[in-house]
Order: sequence, then C-alpha cells, then structure tokens
Amino acid sequence: MPELPGGTLTVLHTDVEESTPLTVHLGDRYPEVLAIHRTLLRAAVAAREGYEVDTQGDSFFVVFARATQAIAAAVAIQRALAAEAWPEGGAVRVRIGVHTGEPIRTAEGYTGLDVIRGARIKEAGHGGQVLLSKSPPSRTHLPTHHPRLAGRLPTPSVAGYPRARTPWPPAGAGADDGALRRHPWRDCPARRARRPPLARDASAVHRARPPGACPSRWGRDKCGC
Repeated sequence: MPELPGGTLTVLHTDVEESTPLTVHLGDRYPEVLAIHRTLLRAAVAAREGYEVDTQGDSFFVVFARATQAIAAAVAIQRALAAEAWPEGGAVRVRIGVHTGEPIRTAEGYTGLDVIRGARIKEAGHGGQVLLSKSPPSRTHLPTHHPRLAGRLPTPSVAGYPRARTPWPPAGAGADDGALRRHPWRDCPARRARRPPLARDASAVHRARPPGACPSRWGRDKCGC
C-alpha cells in the first residue's frame, strides 16, 4: 500500500446496490461481473490520484487530497458503469457517498467520525447516485444549488456526537431583519396549526390550544404554550 496522506481529505465510499439478489441471479457469473466493477472503479480512482484504503466484497473506501478529485472520480465511476455492457438482468448499480473532513490516520488506514459520516451518506443513496455532504461543495467553489449537486444531503448525525444547532438570532442578520423583531413563540408551528381564523393576540391563541405539551423546537419554556 502506498503512503497514505494526512490532514484534510475527502473520503469516498461505494458499494453495489442489491448485491445479494444480484449474486443469486448471476450465479457463477457474479465473480466475473464483480471483477469488471472493480477494474472500472480502480481506473477512475487512479486517474484522479485517489488512494484505495480498503476493499471488502463489493465496497470500496477511497480518499483524495482534494474534493474536486473525489467528485470527478465519482462521476467517472457512474458513467463507466452505465456504459458497460452487463449481462441481462445483471447491471451493476453503485451508490457513492462523499464527505470532506480530517479522518484519523492509523497503521492500517483511517478511522474517526469523518470516515463514519462518509459511509452513512453512502448508505442513504440508491444505485447510480452520488451523495455529497455539505463540506465538498464548500471546497470546490460550486454553488450548492447546482443541478449536478441535486443529490447533496446535510451531514448526517452520528450516535454519541452532538449535532450542530442553528444559533438564535441567525448570524449576520441585520438590525432591521424581521426575524429579530419576532419573539420565538410566534414561530411555533404548533401555534400556527391551532390558530383560530379570527385570533389576533397571544391570549386568544393560548385559549384555543388543546391541552398537551408544545411540540415546537423552542420548547415550552420559550414558547409559552
């Protein structure tokens, strides 16, 4: 194995969708199909200077020094697989997850939350998709609404790791921003759903509310339900 890089890297995870039914359908032909899949994937990774960290069955774990290399490799992989002449009923459909972070270097490869996040993002996809966390687009100078990034997902939470919360008031909001003039309870979705047609003040809304805890993200102490 070549010397693996450290620091900020982009991890790329892949696996074959519905690999077990595919194995049953192809029977003795599956090893040949799997070998073709590995050849196409390794060619795309090598052409973008990726580092193959681990391979288990039909899954790959690869890292890249730059996010642009990882995204280009992911697109090349999907195009190569789509263009391949697979046996009837035996098309290989791969799902790919891409995430940028600082995985922890070990003697055998990498570990840490950024590696786990990349794998979780991959698991959220379907065959033929490339899913990105929020971090790769921010490092590629691509607009997040770009049509090629339609599969981009928020970074998933990992058990035991706190999810980042949006501060209040929103950062960068001006003094004349309407959001700053509204008390948080007015944004309570439970209150909006229960608001009577002619209710104009908080007391009327409160009287119209049936008993029960406020499901708002603000909580009862801030909402006042």
